[in-house]
Amino acid sequence: MHFSWWNLFHITLLCCCFVVDEVAASELYAEHASTTRFFLANQAHPRTGKTLVDQDAVVAFVQTQQGRVLFTPAGAAIGMPAADKTKRGGAQSGTVVLQAGFAPGHAAKRALSPRLAAPSPAKAHFLVGERANWRTDQTMYGELVYDHVWDGISVTYLAGADHLRMRVTVEPHADPARIALHSGGDMQLGADGTITASLAGAELHWATPQAYQEVGGRRLARTVFYRILPDGGLGFSIDGFDPSRALTIEPQLSWSTFLGGGGGSGEETAEAVTVDGEGHAYVTGATPTADFPTTAGSYAVDFHGRLDVYVAKLNPDGSALLYSTFIGGRHDDLPWAVKVDASGHAYVGGYTRSDNFPTTPGAYDQTFGGNFSSDAFLVKLDPAGAAMEYGTYLGGDFYEVITDLALNEAGEVTVVGETFSSDFPTTPGAFDETHGGSMDAFVAKFNSAGSGLAFATYLGGAADDGAARLALAPNGNV
Repeated sequence: MHFSWWNLFHITLLCCCFVVDEVAASELYAEHASTTRFFLANQAHPRTGKTLVDQDAVVAFVQTQQGRVLFTPAGAAIGMPAADKTKRGGAQSGTVVLQAGFAPGHAAKRALSPRLAAPSPAKAHFLVGERANWRTDQTMYGELVYDHVWDGISVTYLAGADHLRMRVTVEPHADPARIALHSGGDMQLGADGTITASLAGAELHWATPQAYQEVGGRRLARTVFYRILPDGGLGFSIDGFDPSRALTIEPQLSWSTFLGGGGGSGEETAEAVTVDGEGHAYVTGATPTADFPTTAGSYAVDFHGRLDVYVAKLNPDGSALLYSTFIGGRHDDLPWAVKVDASGHAYVGGYTRSDNFPTTPGAYDQTFGGNFSSDAFLVKLDPAGAAMEYGTYLGGDFYEVITDLALNEAGEVTVVGETFSSDFPTTPGAFDETHGGSMDAFVAKFNSAGSGLAFATYLGGAADDGAARLALAPNGNV
């Protein structure tokens, strides 16, 4: 397959080339590297008339680490590979679409048309083909809103790196029993209160919902459960709420299959970007394809597994690839953050599901501990991208991810992230050595050799807590 470097940016939201509306470059890069993903309108090009997504019904889309999510008047449409069980290993055969929205007949009857909200100061640029066909300064939005889906009830979509969240807003005296969500698949209610929608081997997972009401400036939780409706749709049962006040219900969705992954013709994503003092751009992302463009002499030119990390360095005007390398093991590896020091070393953090992810002798942790989930990873590349100066795991026996990192002049690296592990490796005397909830944030600091931790601590309460960004004060405080 012929691959053009600029094709990468056709299928992701590229914010690294321009600074607009007087947004500082550092803020722009931090925003792109965060866990938030932004929505884009499916607008026609003024010269060619072509839309970004060549489907008339699509009004907006968002790119996540799990693939592109499309939005029509009936809500979100998520494409996933269908598993053909007649093939060895459950090989992919075709694509199925699961929905997180509303019955098409209901959407048509109410003439639903979503609106984009919460515009970001950052912009997206699609640099594909001839310059005349490029799209620049495309506005990105943090929310996609469907007003009055049911009488007095609206639905807002928000996107994270690996999930989709719905915010269902019920106005005072509106009836939440009217809510009827649809998936296009078979819905099963689990014993833990979650929902799995399945179709042709693909699955869409609905986490246990949350509900609350604002009372006297406080957010009060309300008891909420999913209920399967007679027509196979999905509704909610809510206990103990005040019908005279607005009610908010928030389900969260995730899906486990990367569209096009597993080797072959998938989508590359750019997850984080930074720029050095000379203007070189360092981009990291994930690719499911063995023919992703690497450069001779880089650290790894061979593809390793279903989804590999790539790290690429471009010259200041983006016209040349100075180095490009794979990093990964036999399973999924995903980066979330990249930074570069004054000498040109690139530092990349994220998560890995590979038990053979490349670590280095003497590194802090050379053994995968994530069982069937994931460990965080941190790697340091030399200035030429030709060698890994260190590579280490970080984590307990469940899920970890590094979401951001920061460097000091001594070469020490402070990282933040999220963990579900009760045995995350904290250090004696740290602020919090005890896991507080299902998901806690963590903060950890590696020495300059990547061989040890100066400190590591949980940060969180009894509910879910996470950390998306990190900054160091001049005195080194986080």
